[in-house]
Amino acid sequence: MKRKTYPGKTNCIHLLEAFCSKKVTLLLMATLLSVLAGIRVSAQNINEYNSMIAQMKTSGTASIKEEASHIESLAFSLQPKVYIENGIESYSGNTDPVCANIDVASISSLYVSNSAFNKVELISIRIKSQSELNFVLNYSSLKDFQSLKYVEFLCDFNCNPTFLKSVLSNFPESGILFFYQLSVDQ
Repeated sequence: MKRKTYPGKTNCIHLLEAFCSKKVTLLLMATLLSVLAGIRVSAQNINEYNSMIAQMKTSGTASIKEEASHIESLAFSLQPKVYIENGIESYSGNTDPVCANIDVASISSLYVSNSAFNKVELISIRIKSQSELNFVLNYSSLKDFQSLKYVEFLCDFNCNPTFLKSVLSNFPESGILFFYQLSVDQ
């Protein structure tokens, strides 16, 4: 079967193909850039602890008020914990830990397979100075943290949530609450 051609139409078709090709290429590039940007830092908010708890407690929702009490209990009450400092683990309590207190030098210890991490709901990371903000907390590598709900940054300096956000990698957009506390002498 012979194809019918129309004079002048082929130039329009070539222009249309070129335009669509450029548009698709730009769309693919924009998508790739947004995906790559999202891998390192996603849209999590990192809240100041006291403000966050106060706001949760004044919420009209009972479940949010209960969660505020639960976070306070994890952060300040006697709970079974794993402490990891300079890569050395120690445990408190007679049951599986629900909290993990860790220094920056030991972040890689969180990535090692350890069944003791299965029930940990709160990871608290002690950051002693701004120069320690050169680590990455990679959610994809926290394989044994099946119950993780909260990540807390304990800063011994006046830290900025934007800088804290830059250490997060591959965390889901929701499901984990991030907050920080300052332990700076006023």
